[in-house]
Amino acid sequence: MRATEAGELGLAEVSGVSRDSLTGELLVTGTSAAGRPTTVGISALGEVSGKGTLAGDYAGDGVAYDPAAGELVAVQGDELVVAGSGDTQTDLARLGVTRVGGIEYGPDGSLLVLDSQSRSIVTVPTGAQPGQVTETPLESAPASLESLAYNPADQQLYSADSSAGEVYSYALDGTRTGTFDLTGTGVRTVTSMEFAPTPDTTDDPAATSLFLTDASGGGGQVLELSATAAVTTAASTTATLVRETALSAFDPPSPDSAGITYVPGSNEPLLITDSEVDEMPLYTGFNVFRAGLDGAQGSNGDTTHYTIEPTGVSYNAADGHLLVSDDDRNEVYDVAPGPDGVPGTSDDTFTSFDTGSSGNGDAEDVAVGPGGDLYVVDGVNKEVYVYSSGGSY
Repeated sequence: MRATEAGELGLAEVSGVSRDSLTGELLVTGTSAAGRPTTVGISALGEVSGKGTLAGDYAGDGVAYDPAAGELVAVQGDELVVAGSGDTQTDLARLGVTRVGGIEYGPDGSLLVLDSQSRSIVTVPTGAQPGQVTETPLESAPASLESLAYNPADQQLYSADSSAGEVYSYALDGTRTGTFDLTGTGVRTVTSMEFAPTPDTTDDPAATSLFLTDASGGGGQVLELSATAAVTTAASTTATLVRETALSAFDPPSPDSAGITYVPGSNEPLLITDSEVDEMPLYTGFNVFRAGLDGAQGSNGDTTHYTIEPTGVSYNAADGHLLVSDDDRNEVYDVAPGPDGVPGTSDDTFTSFDTGSSGNGDAEDVAVGPGGDLYVVDGVNKEVYVYSSGGSY
């Protein structure tokens, strides 16, 4: 599971998700910090690729990408409208839809409408008149069904029941084929769903994930859920919790700690990086924090003269350097202490190498191996890439 908060997309609130079948981008709808209805494009690598303004607030009403017209459409009341202009495309009430729970386009380009009141799928062929519309009852469907997504990988429809914490799959003839539990994901209010290829470039190109918008919490989030079961291994050791330290309680605080490493021989051997604190009002110029093994706060440092996104950090005992990863620029920095002899301060010098050219497009963390090789984890691809100390893959 991968979650993206509204703020990470530059939105105050997220409400819907669809996919541009031409560009492959995910289209997330919501409200900007200025209160404007907005759509945000997310590239196949999970990066924000553009933003646009919508004609109205379509929160909770349903959005979908019309492949024939090449535009985003949304439900507004009883009408299907072009999201960018607000122009009416289809009068859904005239076609017999009583309560819209979600919309999607089927494999033949027909508009599929989840009618929550009749617990059925209303199929509207392109340019259809009332007599050409068909209705397919959904087997054992609860009255609280919401959202609709078509998965091309298994040619089935999916809909959610947030109150039960479940997603149901249906064959195109309305037969229920499966039930999927959402309780372990933390999802509470599903507002929209869409299937799209996974952003993991090492996956089978045909593999898909379920992307959904969850309105719970502050502004909501977009979640990527995989149907592939996680691989588990038997534990060979037993860990015991010795101490838990709230880094957000430091002064100055580290509210979004990302990386940690151990620096031997120091009286404050824990060195912690925070990759988001510089974006917050409480930022005081420090994104490196040191602590003793007892959790007591020590001195502070800064990496912003070479990166504002220090997601991972590792200490190289062979030369006393720090290795710092940046998942925005996809760089690994080899940082040498400056004249003060202390790693993680503003007089440090550095060199760097790019990880993107080797396929690692989300350099989340770095570790130094026993032989000096660098192990860099890719958070999107869920792979570990091995580089020489000089950055050769």
